[in-house]
Amino acid sequence: MDITHGLWSACHGGQRQAAEFFLQRGGDVNRVGYDQLAPLDAARRTGADDLVTWLRDHDAKSTSELS
Repeated sequence: MDITHGLWSACHGGQRQAAEFFLQRGGDVNRVGYDQLAPLDAARRTGADDLVTWLRDHDAKSTSELS
């Protein structure tokens, strides 16, 4: 499995511990994935506010900020 895909999926599922795992292994917090969402957008969509804050602390941006 691609590390960045794992990070995106963890964010989509609101799983901070898994997101940390994938980020530590080189996952890209700003790569746009499914539904044209960055990991930050995916975490927001699931209502994972603590994960959104954590992502922001790691320089994550929303898709609109990456354009």
